[in-house]
Amino acid sequence: MFPTRMRRNIKACLFDMDGLLIDSEDKYTVAANIVLKTYNKGPMTWDIKIRLQGLPGPAANKIMLEAYGLPLTSEEFMAKSTIAQEQLWPTCKYMPGAIELLNYCQAKGIPFALASGSNTLNYERKTGHLQDGFSLFKHHRILGDDPRLVGRGKPKPDCWLLALASLNEEQAKQGKPEIKPEECLVFEDGIPGVEAGIAAGCYVIWVPDHRALGILNGKEKDIIGDRGEILSSLADFDVSKFGFYRRSDYAKPCCAVRTRSEGASIPDSGAWYLSIPRALPGMVTPWFASPRCSKPTNARIPSRNA
Repeated sequence: MFPTRMRRNIKACLFDMDGLLIDSEDKYTVAANIVLKTYNKGPMTWDIKIRLQGLPGPAANKIMLEAYGLPLTSEEFMAKSTIAQEQLWPTCKYMPGAIELLNYCQAKGIPFALASGSNTLNYERKTGHLQDGFSLFKHHRILGDDPRLVGRGKPKPDCWLLALASLNEEQAKQGKPEIKPEECLVFEDGIPGVEAGIAAGCYVIWVPDHRALGILNGKEKDIIGDRGEILSSLADFDVSKFGFYRRSDYAKPCCAVRTRSEGASIPDSGAWYLSIPRALPGMVTPWFASPRCSKPTNARIPSRNA
């Protein structure tokens, strides 16, 4: 169980892509509806859509074919929908708050990685024009056609664990300690990905489409339980809640800290603080602060236009 008063010291962020960072889930729906219309079916409804989000292509296609009774094989449906998708991927845009959060993680030195069910070709088509954000994942991304994921897609935890392993390879090269799953935030929009994040042992930030919430009708709380929380947008993510601050982010001295003479381990200038404002030089520890301390002055990620 995760503590409710103050979260653990989060050390890394793991991101889904479709529907979380970019609006590609809507493009999938448009493409699927084009195929459905040729068979006098559809349009796709959200009780079906919610079952598809985050699944590998073959698994999603199987649900579509069964739900709408299409006289096609999975491969045939994929070929027809791909024609429409290829025209739509270059129009993908960032979801609200997405690029701001990625830039924040990059600026603050927070390790982060991508875990998406999209195959490499689709990934490149969706993100080729969005390299201001997706170039940041160059060395840390796990995609749907990764051979290690065959038969192990979401809701199995493998994609998140592989993404974390990628980060830990770099941690090891830099002589830094290994990051554990419970020290990671998983950002997801789909139920399979949420379940995968929970199974991986991470804390999940679930950002479901509002139309999905209408279908779930309160069941979303049962799905996530105490293993995460639900936001309406990435723009609502509160960085201060999970300790995403360095000393320079704080405005006022801390009211009470341990001193070196008390045996505290003094972190270097790049250390992360869970809830401590700026303290006197040489006197700060990352785990202790008086409840009388002033609150951070910049609790949320500034928007592009701020």
